[in-house]
Amino acid sequence: MIEVDAKHTGAMYNLALVYEKVDPREAIAQWERYIALASQLPTEKDWVDVARQHLKKLKGQVKE
Repeated sequence: MIEVDAKHTGAMYNLALVYEKVDPREAIAQWERYIALASQLPTEKDWVDVARQHLKKLKGQVKE
């Protein structure tokens, strides 16, 4: 298990990208965590938009 500083948005973002390759369901959860935190930070706005695109694509691929 990898532990990430819960406030380190860069690490959360990169971890979601990694999970996309190995565990799409965990990637979805990670993107949701990232978006919940980063959407409160004006400096992360562009990254949140990209994250939402990743999340939408993954949810289309993974039928829950």
